[in-house]
Amino acid sequence: MVWVLVLLSIILTASVLFPGISGTAIVAILGAGIGVGAVFGAVLLVQARRHAAGAGPDGESANQAAEGTTWRMAPLHLLTRPVLSTQRKVGLLVLRGYLLIAFGLVVVRIVQLAIG
Repeated sequence: MVWVLVLLSIILTASVLFPGISGTAIVAILGAGIGVGAVFGAVLLVQARRHAAGAGPDGESANQAAEGTTWRMAPLHLLTRPVLSTQRKVGLLVLRGYLLIAFGLVVVRIVQLAIG
């Protein structure tokens, strides 16, 4: 879902920065974005299946199934900061970079429109 929102944001940013962008270019950007998302999704699916290989036939171990009906969240003061995987760190850095670049380019476009 996040990737779809980022992809739509890229299209919106491109249409603001380049008002003369053609429909063909937008479709090409969407196609490339769908391709990248499909590859990334396939990698995540393979990793999830490898991780679930040690689980039971329904994808859960017997212990996990029993905990699911009685689980309660720990008090907030007992929770530690989650450890980010390398994939999440890279993803967050790419997202931050994109947002900073998009913000900067939109500001430049607004200044161009205000000046001329």
